[in-house]
Amino acid sequence: MNVCIFLDSPLHAPGGMVQSVINQRLALQAAGHTVYLVCLGRGNTPDTRTFFAKPYICIINNHVNFAYLLNNPLTTWRVHRFLKRHNIDVVHVQSDMSTARLGVKLARRMGIPVLSTVHNFFWPATGLLQTSGGYILQAVYFLHSGQRLRLSTFGDNRLERAVRGMTEAMCGQVDVVVAPSAHLKNKLQECGVTTAIEVIPNPYYTPAESEQSPALIGDTRLPHFVWIGRCAPEKRLIEFVKAVALTVARTKRDFKVTVVGAGPDLARAKALASEEGLEQLINFVGRVDNQKVIQHIDDASFTVLSSYHFDNQPVVIAESLSRYRGVLYCDERITEGVSQAGLRTTSPDAAGFADSMVQIITDPAIAVRYSRLAKSASEEFSHTKFTKRFAEAVRLARSGRVV
Repeated sequence: MNVCIFLDSPLHAPGGMVQSVINQRLALQAAGHTVYLVCLGRGNTPDTRTFFAKPYICIINNHVNFAYLLNNPLTTWRVHRFLKRHNIDVVHVQSDMSTARLGVKLARRMGIPVLSTVHNFFWPATGLLQTSGGYILQAVYFLHSGQRLRLSTFGDNRLERAVRGMTEAMCGQVDVVVAPSAHLKNKLQECGVTTAIEVIPNPYYTPAESEQSPALIGDTRLPHFVWIGRCAPEKRLIEFVKAVALTVARTKRDFKVTVVGAGPDLARAKALASEEGLEQLINFVGRVDNQKVIQHIDDASFTVLSSYHFDNQPVVIAESLSRYRGVLYCDERITEGVSQAGLRTTSPDAAGFADSMVQIITDPAIAVRYSRLAKSASEEFSHTKFTKRFAEAVRLARSGRVV
């Protein structure tokens, strides 16, 4: 099967969405499928050369700041020729903006079934553009598509409702919607999406020759908490640093903490760590490549997911469980994997995380137990299960195509 993914992001962009796309491609390729990509960015970046070397890539534009301005006749012709040349069997869009809309338009014209994976439905809009940004987005959407953008009923401000309305509009134009989590499927249906929705968790896949096999935790390991993610307000890194400070006050500092990631909250997190006297305890390593991320997970007792009512199905869960590490988390809506191998805090605040961290530090057997649970739960994110679910979604798309 020849699959073409459309993505409104360059491959070198940080975040779980891009890593999910890379993992999906590797999983499908391992099952014998060929995966092509139409995305934004520059074709000479290391990530592009490594994961989607030509002829498996079609870069729409070399310098992109505003994705809505891309659908011009030349771009449309280039991508149409690309899809035709490679005999694409299914188009899989992974965003809602210009690149994805172009993919849907051409797929409809060429009679190709279309799937859409929703990644960022819970994104919060903050700052000065909460109202005006919504009007701007609606205006640009109309100029770009000729259609009025209906606001979603879900959102705290106009910009959130406009962004989610765009996602809902995309869901109505495809044959099958892919939701990486059950709670996202429920929310989309609650918002009026009637297209068939398949729950397919983000997969974890790395070629076996590129890494060591995962190992269960032994009894003698010093407790080590590893936070991984984009250092942005919605990921709540600051709350986790506060939790570390509270944990230190109740223990003998007989544990380790590593923070992996970069973003706007990183400087603030480092400053807070300095104020609390945690400079020697918290190791901020910044943004690293995926292989090093896996090494940090292997060094951990638990990975930490501190976001609350934001994430859909974080890639870090798939990565952690696939490396046999439990996840310390606080969001009751997330269930995939963590319902078996996740330790949920009693509350989403710093005090709740501190209580759980003290438990883990006091009783090393907890990490050992959750490591074994993670091994059992990891099958949920295996590349074989993902490819079977994907093939079923494609079959459903072919049988019930939107015309």
